[in-house]
Amino acid sequence: MTKKYCLFVFIALAAATAHAQDFASFVNPMIGTGGHGHTFPGATVPLGMVQLSPDTRNDGSWDGCSGYHYSDSTLLGFSHTHLSGTGCSDYGDVLFLPLTESVSLDSTVRIPFSHSNEVAAPGYYAVKLQNGVQGQFTTTTRTGLHQYTFPNKKQSLLLIDLAHRDEVLDAELKMDDNRTITGYRHSKAWANNQQVFFAIRFESPYKVLQYYADGERKISELQAGAFLVKGKKVKVLLSFDVHEVSASVALSSVDVQGALKNLSTEVPTFDFEKVKAAARNSWNQKLAAINIEDASTDNLTIFYSALYHCYTQPNTYSDVDGKYRGRDAQIHTADGYTHLTVFSLWDTFRAWHPLMTLIDENLVRDMMRTFLAQYNESGMLPVWELSGCETECMIGYHSVSALADAIMKDIKGFDYNLALEAMKNSALSQHRFGLKHYIEKGYLDVEDEPESVSKTLEYGYDDWCIARVAEKLNKVVDASHFYKRSCAWRNLYDVNTTFIRPRKNGGWLSPFEPTEINNHYTEANGWQYHFFVPHDMSTLVRLTGGVEAFEEKINELLATEGTTGRDQADVTGLIGQYAHGNEPSHHISYLYNYTRSFHRGQQMIANILSTFYKNEPDGLIGNEDCGQMSAWFVLSSMGMYQVNPGSNYYHIGTPHFKKATIHLSSNKQIVMEQKGNLKTPFLSEVLFNGKPLSQPKLYHHLLMEGGSLVFNKTNTPTQTFKDPLVDSINLAMQLYLPAPIISASEVIFKNQTTISMQAQQGSLIHYTTDGSLPTKESQIYTQPFEIEENTTIKAFAILPGAHSSTIATAQYYKMLHADWKINTSSIPNSQYNGGGSEALIDGLYGDVNWRKGYWQGFQNQHFNTVIDLAKIKKIKSVSTHLLQDTRAWIIFPKSMKISFSKDGVNFTEAVSVPQLIAANDYNVQVQQLKMTFDTEARFVKIMLENFGALPQWHQGFPYAGQAFIFISEAIVETE
Repeated sequence: MTKKYCLFVFIALAAATAHAQDFASFVNPMIGTGGHGHTFPGATVPLGMVQLSPDTRNDGSWDGCSGYHYSDSTLLGFSHTHLSGTGCSDYGDVLFLPLTESVSLDSTVRIPFSHSNEVAAPGYYAVKLQNGVQGQFTTTTRTGLHQYTFPNKKQSLLLIDLAHRDEVLDAELKMDDNRTITGYRHSKAWANNQQVFFAIRFESPYKVLQYYADGERKISELQAGAFLVKGKKVKVLLSFDVHEVSASVALSSVDVQGALKNLSTEVPTFDFEKVKAAARNSWNQKLAAINIEDASTDNLTIFYSALYHCYTQPNTYSDVDGKYRGRDAQIHTADGYTHLTVFSLWDTFRAWHPLMTLIDENLVRDMMRTFLAQYNESGMLPVWELSGCETECMIGYHSVSALADAIMKDIKGFDYNLALEAMKNSALSQHRFGLKHYIEKGYLDVEDEPESVSKTLEYGYDDWCIARVAEKLNKVVDASHFYKRSCAWRNLYDVNTTFIRPRKNGGWLSPFEPTEINNHYTEANGWQYHFFVPHDMSTLVRLTGGVEAFEEKINELLATEGTTGRDQADVTGLIGQYAHGNEPSHHISYLYNYTRSFHRGQQMIANILSTFYKNEPDGLIGNEDCGQMSAWFVLSSMGMYQVNPGSNYYHIGTPHFKKATIHLSSNKQIVMEQKGNLKTPFLSEVLFNGKPLSQPKLYHHLLMEGGSLVFNKTNTPTQTFKDPLVDSINLAMQLYLPAPIISASEVIFKNQTTISMQAQQGSLIHYTTDGSLPTKESQIYTQPFEIEENTTIKAFAILPGAHSSTIATAQYYKMLHADWKINTSSIPNSQYNGGGSEALIDGLYGDVNWRKGYWQGFQNQHFNTVIDLAKIKKIKSVSTHLLQDTRAWIIFPKSMKISFSKDGVNFTEAVSVPQLIAANDYNVQVQQLKMTFDTEARFVKIMLENFGALPQWHQGFPYAGQAFIFISEAIVETE
């Protein structure tokens, strides 16, 4: 892609050379608007409530999450709220569209535009549309300013659309006078209860030309004043007698009075140029936190655009008087801080939050106070909070990580004891997403919860964060408890394969393919999540076989090409199995610091910095994710990264720039400088305040004292540091004993099966076979044994001087019809095979949690199977146990056909049953298609007709393709 489009964006670049403090000149808001970056190009200020930006999409598609995509050539208008880099869509509130001729309001209107007529800069956006209208936009924190120039001899019309994008629950437009409009929009999308109030002030009088409300369209020439439009789909078309139309639009989550107060306070009089200059100045103040010196304009643009994207969220949520709508939907007042929203914590805890502890402690305080206010209001810390709503999105409870990192870095201004209370509440009282099973067992099996490996690992890391804070606050019992819980990942570590892998039914899920992206991981596979134990890396190194073996494991990750399994849009930016386009991989390049081959990490980091970040619309290799992708670049380009937030130290990498000066929150500064050959990534040594670092780490409190960090470069790989990293391990972690492994050749057996067990070397396994809880008096496992009936085995391990392990449970079933056979000609998806063909007659039923593994899934084909009953029997009924989850492309079959035969050759069709569930029923549900008979047969043929291609109304259209049939059991009832 050419860079021609940049010319009009960076008109001020020449000026920036003369005036180096105009950092905003180096920002290109278009970066990330193409590809899968999901950013927006419009006007906003740092942490602004308003993001006034163009919308080219309203369908909620993957690449339309921000409302704008660079590949588009028509505009729907300009709305006032946008998300930056998310993987789900929301916002797009209060859309304006300038028009030169009247249109029908009951249809969608699009206006063509060209990127050559766009200008995007910090705090400013402008575009000239094909209809001749020139639009310019800028913002304050809570108010967006519009300035439209309409062509001569054309009408000056403005469409205000409250029906745009999300599902609107209720909306209202009120014409207070001929210059003022107020109202609200109550909508549901990712946030299920978003309330936006607004106040619009025009600089010229308007008339209502027509309005639209819930299918009713009326022409009106009424003057404004006491004119009210209400409904779920509200639009109004205004006309003006001037060709220069200016408007100020203030938002509030509280009420119309709050929006009016925001408007009168922030924009008492309309002065577009003054507000535009103030917006740019606010960006320069934030961007000045880091002064980069580099000869390459592209490099400076990439860096400052990344830092810019770090401040487009979170967003201000409190009004100028401090009022905001809380998590309990009540109105509260933020006393002495700014209440914020939009917390993409699964992404941002990794790099964005640590970056802010260096350069913006005031923001960190506001975030921590916001977290604790949300806890007080709802009894729950945020997981992925949006507009005062918890979206229940992603995994872990990573506000715990952000709180712990701030506390361990001694950032003041919030209640540490309340923070610990809230953190413990997340870990002990929120029985969601498998937490109940995790608390009971110390880990998750695939039967317990989808994405069981990822959730086990991330819960364990968060528990370590809680332990760190408890230890700092002298809560000894809490610290010991959560340090022990933080070892959960060890229950999933297989010493035989040296992989962290899914457990099922007390043993290992088999077969296991670490390249496979499947439902046991969150947007990743076994390779990518194998290395997510940031708080216990030294133990992972030891279990792998030491530093040399650990290095080989990372090398193998980078050398293993190609993922398998599910097509996951997030997994991009691949280097072998490393995926820089998604967060679970972000720390892995720094793990070479646990080996003696520091140069390999330096080389990998330099490659990522120079390859995956570009000065292009598609210049991000994956979703921006509310600043995480950019924060990785900002920190890494300065030669450091915090692999383990809460640890209070940063890993040393390799710098990307000749010199960087960080203006710290402590009012001191760190000067980072490269010396030697700047083109090589390799370091001979790293000096902090003139002294060489013996290990590749630097503590936060030392950085905050200021000084110099010198990276001496070398042309060839060398031993940069004396020693590899070794993390300190708490005693409770040192003594941790994983739960034993219980395994058998099959869960469903015909006559008998052999049970074997394995535990950490030197430990004893106590077990029971009647389902009762084992004790130290229970039988000790010494050798494999056989079972012949339905059996529930419970077992734990014990090692002298160590904790006892948690209890592993396995259940085995004897087939009800051991002589029956099944022949399924359809081929199930490899990820949804239910455990084999006989799983369809094993008597085990799947539930709505289809990711547990009890279902067989068939895509792009009908389902055909023949059950051999071994001899001719009288058949009473035939049924199939089926699932529908339309959002996941799993749709009830169109029909079921049943045929019978006595010889297996000649079949007679007995009945055809039509579909019982509508395909557009989005409720996740299990139903049984059942038909009764009075016939004799040995062979029963079942055919399920696949729904086929997903229709246009499906939210995945046109990307989703063909529907799945999901079946867990084929049941034949005989006498």
